[in-house]
Amino acid sequence: MKKIIIIALMAMFVGCAPKPEQVAQNLIKEYLQKTLDDPSSYEAVEFGQLDTIKHLWVDYAAELQEQIEAEENIIEMYQKSIKTYQGYIADYKKMAYIDTRKYIADLEKEIDGDKKSITEHSAQLDSLKVEISKEAEWEEFKGLRMTHSFRSVTPLGKMLLKLEFKFDKALTTVESAELTE
Repeated sequence: MKKIIIIALMAMFVGCAPKPEQVAQNLIKEYLQKTLDDPSSYEAVEFGQLDTIKHLWVDYAAELQEQIEAEENIIEMYQKSIKTYQGYIADYKKMAYIDTRKYIADLEKEIDGDKKSITEHSAQLDSLKVEISKEAEWEEFKGLRMTHSFRSVTPLGKMLLKLEFKFDKALTTVESAELTE
């Protein structure tokens, strides 16, 4: 008998809990009561489906890819530069008629600087590749939204309006309302 009473009470509490769609509709109505020119003229026409808002990092992914390509190009440029300098050093070593030690030392400094730059850019490249590999995490839950069509008296007369309402993640407040269509 106790089990039946407990189950019945649980069913009542679960059945009485407002559904997210109802919460969203109530938030919309409260928002409109506070913001409409003539709240008493409000007449609901249609509520859309409650939907999630997700931020896709498509632009971010494209930017990362551009940065990766730029870093690869920079590294390639430094590698070509090192090969060129090494070629000059080889040529200078063959020259017996002038003292080339200073030129060779300068080129070796350039090579060392280029190698350091390659190391730095390689680290940056590795960091970008790690970031772009997190593709699964690029979709971030931002909140919820619902469209709502209604009639109301405005300064221009009675109008049929359709707004998209955006809610916070917890579905406790309307964050924005924008005209659609």
